[in-house]
Amino acid sequence: MDIKQAFPGTYFKAADFGDKEEMFVIADGSMETLADGEKKFVLRFEECQQALICNKTNAFALAEAFGDETEQWVGKTIILYSARVQGPGGLTNGVRIKIP
Repeated sequence: MDIKQAFPGTYFKAADFGDKEEMFVIADGSMETLADGEKKFVLRFEECQQALICNKTNAFALAEAFGDETEQWVGKTIILYSARVQGPGGLTNGVRIKIP
């Protein structure tokens, strides 16, 4: 057993996916205050307790697929996966969204 599965975090991170892709159904999307006091847009899913802090790239991919109103995203299926992305400090792994 991968020990990370025994202690899942509150939010998905790229390491949660490794080389696999996982399908999820959006249950909710809303602005939430994180532990550090920062407000971010967070997606919650029907299948699990973990959520995704939605960055601008992922948010615009969802808007292109499902419309600008986040209420329209509820019930839609998406795929989450890990990819190499450009971060503030250079290349890193990040969570990305695909539309099936």
